[in-house]
Amino acid sequence: MVSPGDIVLCHFPREEGGTLLHPAMVLELVDTLGGEVFARLVYGSSKRTNPSELHPWEFVIAETEMRAFAESGLHKTTRFDFKRLARLPASRLKLIGTLHMSLHKRVLTAGEAAGL
Repeated sequence: MVSPGDIVLCHFPREEGGTLLHPAMVLELVDTLGGEVFARLVYGSSKRTNPSELHPWEFVIAETEMRAFAESGLHKTTRFDFKRLARLPASRLKLIGTLHMSLHKRVLTAGEAAGL
């Protein structure tokens, strides 16, 4: 089972329809009346990761942040966008890593900028 702050791989819904395999960060878990657990996810992408190009509601886990990057399970520097959220069954997520504690402030700042 995944937990908030975990990094997962999932078939993230695309705005134009369909899904694409992407990393995502688990924001929260929600139980349904039927007993199924859903995860609210923050979209991750290895595109547009230059810090000068980031919006306030985005944060990056960079390869140069060795410990945080290793714990994340990511293979490339990855940007997470708090304005692209999805809700998927937790059972469909593949856990690859977790958010290092050194990134918590960055995550909170991006979440607040997105109005969460």
